[in-house]
Amino acid sequence: MSGANLAQLLVIGAAMGFQVIVTLYKQRALGYRPAQAGLGLVPVAAVIAAVSLGLSARLTAQFGARSLLLTGLVMITAALALLTQLPAHAGYATRLLPPLVLFGLAPGWPCPR
Repeated sequence: MSGANLAQLLVIGAAMGFQVIVTLYKQRALGYRPAQAGLGLVPVAAVIAAVSLGLSARLTAQFGARSLLLTGLVMITAALALLTQLPAHAGYATRLLPPLVLFGLAPGWPCPR
């Protein structure tokens, strides 16, 4: 149980940090206004909500909480790695949106029991 708690702590820390960094990137590098930069994160929240509304519970029942949490950690790590490869002037739909959606799709957002 302590391993799952530690993993969830790391995921939450990564989520908070990534939101700040991505928002600053969109404002400073891409020239977005603050509202535009904030709205650019809506897809992450929408995907997390969609996954949380039933898919996560079904996946947990089918594969188990441990497998789901480990898969989610790998997906979040991949999304963060993709974000580190962004050029100074990236297109939102082509370079920024895919890792954001991957970050939101990562299973395990509702803490497995």
